[in-house]
Amino acid sequence: MLEDGRSVSGDLISVDVGAVTDTSKAPRNNGLLVSVKPMDEFENFWPMIEQRMKSDSGIRIAVVGAGAAGVELALAIRYRLDQMNAGTDKRAGVVLVERDRFEDGNSG
Repeated sequence: MLEDGRSVSGDLISVDVGAVTDTSKAPRNNGLLVSVKPMDEFENFWPMIEQRMKSDSGIRIAVVGAGAAGVELALAIRYRLDQMNAGTDKRAGVVLVERDRFEDGNSG
């Protein structure tokens, strides 16, 4: 849940704010919550995320943090999703979340 009471949902939520993010109190809502910092944690989870993308008909990923790093991560994930879904009918989306609004980059 965001500070203003809105909630973020997705199959994967990437929190990309600050040097190291404490996600211990964040609700999981039947999805994954993966901190990007330190990068090792995100890197260790990525094969599982790719496997889930291969098995699901569509996946939605939220990146929390719309600074330069969050935007770069969202674009890289979007690119990878498009590569993985090329030639299939699978749909996937990336949502970029910043303090005051959502930027929904769903394909389609």
